[in-house]
Amino acid sequence: SYDFTPNVSTRLILPVALHTGSDIPELDADGVGLEDIQIGARFQILQMGAWSAGIRADFIAPTGTKESFHGEDGLRTGAGLLNMVEFGPFSAMLDTNIMTRSKVELEEDFTLGTELAINAGVRYWALPDRLAVWAAEYNRAGFSDFYKKASAENTLEMLAGVEYLPTNYLTLHLGAG
Repeated sequence: SYDFTPNVSTRLILPVALHTGSDIPELDADGVGLEDIQIGARFQILQMGAWSAGIRADFIAPTGTKESFHGEDGLRTGAGLLNMVEFGPFSAMLDTNIMTRSKVELEEDFTLGTELAINAGVRYWALPDRLAVWAAEYNRAGFSDFYKKASAENTLEMLAGVEYLPTNYLTLHLGAG
């Protein structure tokens, strides 16, 4: 990512994933693969004391390795609202966004399609501006079965980790979920 100003930033994401250990032969695609390339931008539009708000936009190109379940067939786009509150070393963040994607019906009673995401997180700087601990939740609700109980389209992930800034120009993240 690159911050042009404190209010405007861009990002390029080149994700790589490893699949291993599938118990279903027709879904077996063990190996490493490049996932879909993502580009995005963030614009902070409001700052009032400890609270800031902004918007973001994302584009995800279908560049991943399809045979290994690392990519999709079409372009995905997204837009969202960002909120953050900061009190000294403590931050709380909320990202609410919609991600579009072409509908894909899967055999396992699952439909990939446009979804609403509500993501929240907290961060605490244990060593000011050098080392932080964080926790986050990522919540997705597919519009095909919007928040229906026991629907595979509605997911929730919990993650926690550390953020380390060895220099002012580099941030390293390590997390698990």
